[in-house]
Parts: sequence; C-alpha cells; structure tokens
Amino acid sequence: MIPVELKLLREQGVGEWVNGETEQTEQGLVSHQHLVYAGRRIGHRTGQLEGEAALEVMSNAIVEGKLYPGLAEKIGKQMQHFQLYCDLGLADSTSEKSVQSPEQNSATLLKRWFYRQLVELGVESQDDLELIEASDFVFEGIPEWEYQDFADKYPLEVQLSGLTLAVQYFGKGKLVEVSYSSGSRKEDPKRKELPAWSGWRVKYRKASRVLDLR
Repeated sequence: MIPVELKLLREQGVGEWVNGETEQTEQGLVSHQHLVYAGRRIGHRTGQLEGEAALEVMSNAIVEGKLYPGLAEKIGKQMQHFQLYCDLGLADSTSEKSVQSPEQNSATLLKRWFYRQLVELGVESQDDLELIEASDFVFEGIPEWEYQDFADKYPLEVQLSGLTLAVQYFGKGKLVEVSYSSGSRKEDPKRKELPAWSGWRVKYRKASRVLDLR
C-alpha cells in the first residue's frame, strides 16, 4: 500500500466517467465529465457527446433552460393540465401521457419526455439540433382548441396583490391546494380572491401551516 499519483490512475483507465454539468458556449453545448474512482473525482474532460449520452445531456439542457429557453416550462404546464384533465375523466386515465409516477418528480418526467422526442426527431448529436425548432416539440395532451379555456379555468399560478400562489390540483379528490410562492403580503389569501373552483375544496399552505379556505 503506497501512495500513487492520480495521473497514473487516469493513465491506467481506473474509474468511471460520469456526466456532470453542461455549459452553453460559442462552440455549442459542452458537457463536463468527471472520472470518478472510490467516490473521488480524479479526472475531468469536456466535449460534445454523441449517441445516448448526447441525448441525455441535451434533454437535461432543455429542462434546465439552456436549450430552447421557456420550452420546458411550457410543456411542463401542458403535462400538469393534461393529468388533471384525465383525473376529471375527460380523457383516458391509462394514457401513457397521463402517468405520474410517485417516485418521479416533474423534472424527471420532463427529461424522459424530451429524451423520447429527441429520438423520434432523429437527433443523434448536437449538430442535428440546428435542424430542430422549439415548435417541433409537441405534447399531444388536451386538444389544442380546448387547451386555453381549460388552462384559464384551472390556473397553475395565481397573482394577488402582494402575493403569488402556486396551485396544485388533486382532481380525484376535488381538492385545490394553493401554496405561498412569493410576495410581501402578510395576511392569508381569502377564498373570494381566488378563482371560482365551484365544487372544489380549497386549502392554503405556507411552510408547515395548512388552512381550509371557505
């Protein structure tokens, strides 16, 4: 058991290359990779990936807003609305698009969706993205002609005077939970300030405090 230089370990191919953060540069999207051995980073490299690794990096970059800014937020809202649409019995709840795995958060679901879309669009490397526009990514959930009315009826964010609220729907239980997001207002929101949500129970959450709004 004698000390060895990290350089020697790298030269011998010890460890495993793990994808790290991505960075948008003048040369395009660059991936940082770390050589990890026994839980320690012993090497680093950057470059443009191809194949499955490239698709993984690109789908992450879209969700993080480094590629097609604003697209992931738009698709994410459409996914949430479609899940509610299914919960209300307006579409097939067994549809693959409506599945919300409890162990997967929204970012994970988005990454998985964008990965599949990149495959279907024939993207194999970053160079292929030059042929792809944000409008090529289409989430086929609520019919387009119906979507805006549904989104207006069930907003995912509510703006009040001095208070911004995030909204989550539990369609099968007819429950709406509004949560403090930001703002300087001290007093709790009043039920009459919120959308009608006729027939729904409404709760307000701020940190660990939860109130019924009537």
